[in-house]
Amino acid sequence: MRTFLSTLGIIIGVAGILALGITNQASLKSITEVFEESSGTIDLMISPSSGNQIIDQSSLRTVQNNPKVRYALPLVFAYTSLADQVPDTSLELIFFGAETSGLLLHGIDPLLEPLAREYKITQGKFLSDLLDVYEVVLVENYADDENLEVGDRIEILTPNGVERLRLVGLMAREDPGQSNNGMFGVIPLETAQRMFNRTGEYDQVDLVLQENDSSQAIENIRVEIQNRLGTDLSVTYPA
Repeated sequence: MRTFLSTLGIIIGVAGILALGITNQASLKSITEVFEESSGTIDLMISPSSGNQIIDQSSLRTVQNNPKVRYALPLVFAYTSLADQVPDTSLELIFFGAETSGLLLHGIDPLLEPLAREYKITQGKFLSDLLDVYEVVLVENYADDENLEVGDRIEILTPNGVERLRLVGLMAREDPGQSNNGMFGVIPLETAQRMFNRTGEYDQVDLVLQENDSSQAIENIRVEIQNRLGTDLSVTYPA
């Protein structure tokens, strides 16, 4: 009986370890796929090395003028909430950055962004070509949960108070639409900078390079751009 119980314990232990390993591999694969789908055709990503750094316009021009870069896509990130969801007592916390959940908005260049990432529009349309119009495209599931429809004017919280955006389109919860668990939207770049007091500042710049035959060629470009930008910014791979 002792031998049987010992053998059974060993079998259960080995089975548990194998189950954990399989679960971990499946989770890692799922997370990697989300990042890869959200990244689209992005080859490299520029972000601040520390929390108190920003990407300024001179750094953006540096990579835009690099002949090995096909597209440089600047992004501004902002967490916010719908104005009717948050009590007045919570506004100050959100304005000063303590609120880390809610709706994630990306300020994007509407002309360049579709060249790097695919937004599957299910209703309405994508953002217009202008950088400073007050428009937004939301994930369809999020809009359904909040009873929002294309054409609605939605109110969101910003450091300057409540701002209004026109909902022009809905996207599927696929590719970039998976960001922030589907609580995600895109607005024009300059609109985001104005609404969230970020004029001339960027949180991230995504790079699509010219044709390269090998990962080593991309690595060489990464090192070259990193040396040009200095240590305040990090040039990494998106996934």
